[in-house]
Parts: sequence; structure tokens; C-alpha cells
Amino acid sequence: MLIADFAASHESSDARGIRRVVSHIMLGLLIAGSAACSGADAGGEGEEESSATSQEEESGSGDGDGDESGDGDGDGDGDGDGDGDGDGDGDGDGDGDGDGDGDGDGDGDGDVPCSQTILFEIDASDADAPGWDSGMSQSDVGGWIAPPDFLGTPADVDDAIDFPATFEVQVPCSDVFHVWVRGFDEDSDDSFFAEVDGAPTPPEIFDLDCSGQGQGYIWAELNQRFGQCGLDDPWPQSWMAGVHDVVFYPRESISISRIQVTNDQNYVP
Repeated sequence: MLIADFAASHESSDARGIRRVVSHIMLGLLIAGSAACSGADAGGEGEEESSATSQEEESGSGDGDGDESGDGDGDGDGDGDGDGDGDGDGDGDGDGDGDGDGDGDGDGDGDVPCSQTILFEIDASDADAPGWDSGMSQSDVGGWIAPPDFLGTPADVDDAIDFPATFEVQVPCSDVFHVWVRGFDEDSDDSFFAEVDGAPTPPEIFDLDCSGQGQGYIWAELNQRFGQCGLDDPWPQSWMAGVHDVVFYPRESISISRIQVTNDQNYVP
């Protein structure tokens, strides 16, 4: 009985040893498998992070618009309004006042004050003067335009307004401008009717001279006759940048040769 019990005990001890060995082997395999899976997962996450980093590096900002500014609007100026000018007001002109005209004063009119002296000339041949005769001058430089002959002077304003001679004046900036007119003064035939940008109505009398002794072409600044002679009342123009119409109508003088426009108040042709 003791021998049998010993044998059973011995066999049971060997079996337990074998089971422990097998258990250790299985545990090792399980640990190894788990480590392999963890490594694979870590590798996948690394690739995703690398891909995301690469995409951010390509856009340069990480905001998703691809422009490197980081503001997310896609225009690259960094202010977030999408217009690309960098001032943040959204109008695209870059002056920051929000009106879109680019001059920075906020009134929307595009008004740019003159920063230098302006002086230019317009020949009579460039005027729009239907009903007026035109040609090259025999006694003055350039061309001339002559109003219709009304067989008696001075012409009545109601008749004269059917024969406008329009000088289109384009000034590059805003200032007070002086218009000088080269007209023909013969004895006392020395005036026109005139208006600027459609005013006044009726047109004012513009005097070339008031001496009654004219003998040819002379220069006179555009004026308005409020008293006996318009030379006492110059008519300067407060113009914004753009196109303005200076219009003459027949009265006494027989010809206009050209005009000059300047913002120099001391200028005399």
C-alpha cells in the first residue's frame, strides 16, 4: 500500500511539472503575441501622426486654408477678411476705412487732394462745338473755333444756348483750379456766355476784356460779370478729381483758340 501510494505520488509530481512547463510556454507565447500587436498599433498611430504633420507642413499654418497666414480666410494677408489687402475692413482697397475707394478718408468719393502743381492746355480743336466753325488759326498758335454769326451783337442768351462749345477737362486730383481762356478780342466784341458742369442757369457772361479797344487774341481768366466787368470777379473752380465740362456760348467774341487749367493761383499765361 505504501509502495502504491508512493508511485501515485511520484507520477502526480511529474505530471504537475509537465503542466507547469507547458503553462510557462503558453504564457510566453501570449506575452509575445500581445507585444507584437501593441507594436503594430503604435506603428499605425505613428504613420497617422506623421501624415497629419506632413499635411500641416504643406499648408504652413494648420488652419486648413493653405495660405500660411493662419487666419483661415485663404487670402494670405493674415487679417481674416478674405480680401487680400491686409487692412481688415473687407473692401479690398488697403486703406482701412471700409468704403472701398482707396483714398483713406472714408467718404467713398475717391477724392485725392493735389500734392503738386497742375498745368495743362486744351486746344480748341479738341472741344465739342457743333455749329461752330473750326480751323487752323492765322493769328494764334493752334486751332480755333468761331461761333455762328447772329448778325448783331451781343447775342441773346436764349439763342446762344443752342450752340455750346464744350471743353472736357479732366483733373487728376482735387483742388481749386483756375481756367484761362485764349479768345479773340476785337474792339468791344470781347465776351461769351459760360457755364461749368451745367451751372449756372442761365449761363453767366464771361469777359475777355472790358477796355473796348481789343486788337486780337488775349488771355483772360474765366470770370463772372456781376458788375460792369467780369475781370473783377474771377471764377475759380473747386473740383474733385475727374472730368468737368467748361462750356462757352456765343455772345460777342468771334473765336476761342484754347484754354489752360492750373491749380496755381499765381499763374498767368
